[in-house]
Amino acid sequence: MLHKFILRCALFLTLVLIAACQGLAGEPVVVATLPPRATSVPVSAPAAPPDLALGAQVYAANCTRCHGSGGQGDGEFVQSGQITSIMDFTDPLVTSGQTPADYFRIITEGNLQTLMPPWGDELSAAQRWAAALYVYTLSYRPEQIAQGQQIWQANCAECHGSDGRGAPNGAPLPDLNLVSDEAARATVNNGLDRNRMPGFAAEIGPIDQAAVVAYARMLMLANSGIQIAQAATPLPATPLPATQNAPTAAATSAETPQPPNATPEVQPPAAGPIGSIFGQVVNGTAGAAVPPGLLLTLHVIDAEFNDNIYTATADASGLYRFVDVPMLTDHDYILSTTYHDITFVSEVSNDDPTASEIPSTITIYELGAEASAINIDGMMTQISVENGVLQLVQIVSFVNLSDRVYLNRSGSSPTSLAVSVPRGMIYTDFMGGGYAVSADGRLVFDDEAIVPGMPHLMHLSFSAPYTPGLTVDQPLLYALTGRFEVLVGTDGLTISSSALTEQSQRVLGNQVLNSYAANISLPSGQTVAYGVNGTPTARTQPTSAASDISPLAYILIGVGIGTIGVAGGMYLLERRSAARKPAPATPSSGDLMKQIADLDIAHREGKVERAAYERQRAALKAQLTELMRGPKP
Repeated sequence: MLHKFILRCALFLTLVLIAACQGLAGEPVVVATLPPRATSVPVSAPAAPPDLALGAQVYAANCTRCHGSGGQGDGEFVQSGQITSIMDFTDPLVTSGQTPADYFRIITEGNLQTLMPPWGDELSAAQRWAAALYVYTLSYRPEQIAQGQQIWQANCAECHGSDGRGAPNGAPLPDLNLVSDEAARATVNNGLDRNRMPGFAAEIGPIDQAAVVAYARMLMLANSGIQIAQAATPLPATPLPATQNAPTAAATSAETPQPPNATPEVQPPAAGPIGSIFGQVVNGTAGAAVPPGLLLTLHVIDAEFNDNIYTATADASGLYRFVDVPMLTDHDYILSTTYHDITFVSEVSNDDPTASEIPSTITIYELGAEASAINIDGMMTQISVENGVLQLVQIVSFVNLSDRVYLNRSGSSPTSLAVSVPRGMIYTDFMGGGYAVSADGRLVFDDEAIVPGMPHLMHLSFSAPYTPGLTVDQPLLYALTGRFEVLVGTDGLTISSSALTEQSQRVLGNQVLNSYAANISLPSGQTVAYGVNGTPTARTQPTSAASDISPLAYILIGVGIGTIGVAGGMYLLERRSAARKPAPATPSSGDLMKQIADLDIAHREGKVERAAYERQRAALKAQLTELMRGPKP
């Protein structure tokens, strides 16, 4: 049960991070940390009509830096040369022969050849279907849809109904999500004898066939924006899941605020007992009040990790109530709200599901925390040496001890936490542009808001030429009160430190790591230092069945999952460590890291022009991505 609970928390936190970020900030890290996915399985039709408004939100939050805001393949990563030219979704030829299900599969599984990351673990099926249909229909033009509507009413509505749900003397449209536009046009042209559908080759030409197919596809989508003429005998609408009917930000701003007990206009069919979630928004900052009219989102996460969304607005006292909510044993309930452009999340509630009501509280905070309120409550570092280069990968865990959010918005872009680069080392942008770096290269900045009481992780990577006896000396910008651990991933190396003692070995992935650790209390301004000694030797792999993922990949376990701490990461290791045969890779991760580090140095020294530097670095990172993924099964 604990593992199940942890994974659900991880899933939700990942979704919140995606919703709170823009562009690639919410994307899975391109330097992949997940094991290879299984061979593709057939895609089933979506459980409910994909929502174009939801698809637009998902696309805007996660896809624009590669694909561009309009889907024309002109995102900033393409323009900078970090990614080669990619498809233009507004070109009708791009979808030729493709089905929305094909797009759904690519979104789910990714495509490493084009550096397209997988989204199957970060987005719900409803979100992936919505995004797939959003980009699939970007090539449709408004005038084409209008033309298609006229053709539909004149030739198709009599049998299929004005809304495509069928008429008394005809059948509803089939699910077009598994059908390409070409196949649908062929049906319009040739007809279907077995269903007594006539062909329209004589009545409808190729251009008009394309228009009516586009219109028919839009009929099958939620929030498509088209106005449907009512049929003479309208058929009852099928209720859609709440996820599909949650109002978009644009729609909400134009509507009258809902009362505190409001829920989506259309609720999913109840699969069991229903009840309500109620409570109050609390401002955790001393002396601060809760603003009236906060929009709240209730996430109901089922056993399959589907996220069904309900919305309500708190009253002037912060009170709220969600009604007609499924109350089932395998459901978890989480609240979120946005205040000061920061997403706040409640604790997970899975109280007695037999109760008709579940109380819940969500706490918001004001801005204004000082740096002195930030504490480091844990640091974990993995060290390895390959080809004469010391690689240091680090996770730093922070906590905000104040009652205000820590975030600096005074500059051109927001910043929050900072970590010092160890003296004599350089920061390696292993996270794909996730952090900002100071002009002198000595500080690495995060831009995420640090909410009181919520753990926050930074994932970092540094490198330097290795010589035996090298000292790693890292200044602390915040007080450290917690466990400090160094893991050694290369045989022949030892750690010398008066503060650290050797611990039991750790097994991560397919390596056994020596551990040196201690509970440390140091004020800000002090340094943590230790020596790295010995001559690196080749490491013998264990013979027991293990995962083929590098321990380095486990350390970089991912932005969203990492935020729930070690427990979530360790669960994923257990869950994903299926017995797979290790496969040696050439070149090694050390070779690639050294090449990246050398390239960074050459660029800093002016020996490599920026355009060439970015192209070469992107290519090296792509190789590293493939290596970290491991061989395909």
